[in-house]
Amino acid sequence: MWELAGEAVRAMVPAFDGVFVRHYDVQFTFDGDGLFEAEECRRIAVTPELADRLVAETGFDAAAFKSAMLEADDIDDHIAPVAWGECVDYSSNDDAAVVTGAAAAAAGASAAGASCAGAGAAGGAGGC
Repeated sequence: MWELAGEAVRAMVPAFDGVFVRHYDVQFTFDGDGLFEAEECRRIAVTPELADRLVAETGFDAAAFKSAMLEADDIDDHIAPVAWGECVDYSSNDDAAVVTGAAAAAAGASAAGASCAGAGAAGGAGGC
């Protein structure tokens, strides 16, 4: 799971270059028909600082990523970093970008998403 999450984040970081990103979410679903119709859905929410380390530091592998996430997670599923929390449905937010399917396949993960807020994004996404 940590390898998949790391690859998903590595794929998302360049796509949001120059945009304010609050955190990157990688959501895993088990059973069911879709991301938010699954019987079980868990997420990893990664801060931009940890995401940058994944991209920039060659020695920051899946084990180091897992260790850093577990150390930084304060058990609050709403504020990144979140090591293995409850999923969040961003599809109804005007200030979030949700990327699934092709981006996840490119990253080698089963589902990936990025949540951001701020200014300057095109396409009516509000913040990202």
